[in-house]
Amino acid sequence: MNIYLPIAEMSANVLLFIGMGASVGFLSGMFGVGGGFLMTPLLIFVGVPSAVAVGTEAAQIVASSVSGALAQWRRKNIDFKMGTILLAGGIVGSVFGVEVVKLLRRAGQFDFFVTVAYVTMLGVIGALMLVESINTIREAQAGRVPAARQRGQHNWVHRLPLKMRFHRSKLYISALPPLVLGVFVGFLAAIMGVGGGFIMVPAMIYLLRVPTNVVVGTSLFQITFVTAATTILHATQNQTVDVTLALLLMVGGVIGAQFGAIAGQRLRGEQLRFLLAGIVLLVRVVLAGAHEELMRPTRARTGSAAAALIAALLTMSALTIPSRAQKADTPPPAIPLQELAQSQPQPAPATPPAATAPPAAAAAPREAPLPREAVHADVSTRRIAVTSTFSGTGIIVFGAVDNSRQVSAESGLYDVVIVISGAPARLVARKKSNVGGLWINTSSLSFTSVPSYYAITSTRPIEEVASEDVLKSSGIGFDFVPMTLSRSAGSLTALEIKEWRDAVVRLKRRDRLYQQDEYGVAFVGRSLFRAAFDMPATVTVGAFETRVYLFRDGELLSSYTTKLNLEREGVEQFVHRFAFDHPFFYGVFTVLIAVGAGMLASYVFNRGSH
Repeated sequence: MNIYLPIAEMSANVLLFIGMGASVGFLSGMFGVGGGFLMTPLLIFVGVPSAVAVGTEAAQIVASSVSGALAQWRRKNIDFKMGTILLAGGIVGSVFGVEVVKLLRRAGQFDFFVTVAYVTMLGVIGALMLVESINTIREAQAGRVPAARQRGQHNWVHRLPLKMRFHRSKLYISALPPLVLGVFVGFLAAIMGVGGGFIMVPAMIYLLRVPTNVVVGTSLFQITFVTAATTILHATQNQTVDVTLALLLMVGGVIGAQFGAIAGQRLRGEQLRFLLAGIVLLVRVVLAGAHEELMRPTRARTGSAAAALIAALLTMSALTIPSRAQKADTPPPAIPLQELAQSQPQPAPATPPAATAPPAAAAAPREAPLPREAVHADVSTRRIAVTSTFSGTGIIVFGAVDNSRQVSAESGLYDVVIVISGAPARLVARKKSNVGGLWINTSSLSFTSVPSYYAITSTRPIEEVASEDVLKSSGIGFDFVPMTLSRSAGSLTALEIKEWRDAVVRLKRRDRLYQQDEYGVAFVGRSLFRAAFDMPATVTVGAFETRVYLFRDGELLSSYTTKLNLEREGVEQFVHRFAFDHPFFYGVFTVLIAVGAGMLASYVFNRGSH
């Protein structure tokens, strides 16, 4: 079962995302982490744009953290005073992080930054946690109390000014370290789509010496409010929060968090840290070992071939009606159909000279010009509705050649080329270079106008249909896709521009937004033809133009243009307009849904446990 995501602009499998949410929610409840360090790369792997994955995961973490925090609050495992200081720093860090995300997206370095940040942070934190937890387990098995866990020992943190007493944590330390830690975690929440628990938990244990049982609840308390603020900021500044995707993740996340909280009570602190370290390192290995293209995979290819086939058959059965109407409106030709093929000279009539008409009168009909061919076409639908179940669509283009001189479909007298192009949009192409073993965007070129969708089909390869000059003048083929360069391209050579254009086409073809079928147009009889097109779920909403070209012996005889529109409807239209027209209220609305989902799950599970 698929559902359309209005902000991510893709079709998603409902069960897949609910299952992902449940798995990550389980970790959230067990370890006291938001789970974003695992969910964000998973979302990117399945095709969600990086910026949308980061912004939306913050909303999902709100739900799972609320659910987990309420469970910890009932057990009195939250230090609210410590959590408030962490929260103050987290808000500052998240504001700064959202602005950094905006700058990195403009520079085209956001995907690279996220990858490097995950690989570095997860590797360092996971290794440290793994080593410490193993040492702690060994000392516990030997009957020794780990010296590093004794709260009576002081370190440099205890010598800082602005000391405060935290009664629940039984600490008397400076407020500066929790404040700085909160800033750092809030920054990570904004740029990586994480709750920051994988940083918060070990830092509170090893740096601040907070008891393990208090760390989990306090971490979830801080994560709840920081990710709520981050969600609102991303919705306002970047418009990258998809509430539909967040809901799917929440459904699984809030349930998984409850089971995780129960499982976490059955494990000792060092065992929890050991498991968390293993998961952190596993994610790090996957990110480091994956090819860079996996961070921007081709989005899920969707569509129904059976539906397109049925539509084609229905269209074929209906073609006879308009064709008869066209013939009824067109006067009958002055010359019999058999005489329209003029490649063979007609033999002289075997009648006596006296019975024939005068030479001048006989020659007159033969000098009359033949009716010129013209092409007419239409599409199977002029309006395509993008609703919650949209997973791509099929388009049938059908038409007829007026005054056709073709004896049959097999004669191949005519060539038909059909091009469907989406609304032009601004595009920035970026080129990667290997810098120190890392692939980084080092140069870019702006196009002020590039078709968002471009599909071409023909009766045979277009290079066999017409000359390059004819194809170029009509904008037919990937080499001649109408792309308008920005003024900054004035210093580039023709070869360099071609390389950039080819790169854009190659990436669009990878995402199935640019398509070509060299034998996709089929004649049915002497004048009727049809072709089928597949639009993926990732196609941009807007106006589309369908152009049909009729060729004979390389000459363009006629062309015809018709329009179709891809429009959002219902909930998708409301959500999209809400997100872009009222981004602040949209962000608040998303947070309220997340909080409500977390509270509902906590109430249901707490009631069931009694």
